[in-house]
Amino acid sequence: MIRRRYLSGGTSGFTLIEMIVLIIIIAVMSSLAVPTYSRFHASMEFKQSVRSVIGLLQHARQAAIQSNADATLSYDSRSGTFVVEVEAPEPGQDNPPRSRSHRSPRPFPRPA
Repeated sequence: MIRRRYLSGGTSGFTLIEMIVLIIIIAVMSSLAVPTYSRFHASMEFKQSVRSVIGLLQHARQAAIQSNADATLSYDSRSGTFVVEVEAPEPGQDNPPRSRSHRSPRPFPRPA
């Protein structure tokens, strides 16, 4: 008898209690997922910042080797960026004098 009632289209859809249970389950799952995602995002930002600094160090090293001069990596706290500066070679050296600077592409997050 119950089977005929559902097959005949008498009632269809979800009850209010089923909907409330579903909303509670979604709320619990979201409350667990959001903090995990926040930690993941912060970790990925930190790793990207480390990769950027490593790239700047490699750039400074390569620039120093190519120009046979000192290269300096410094941090500008006002703008939150690292700056690579290559000093001009001393007079009498074979390389033409040049002074270059290279800034990190984006500001680094400041520690809390």
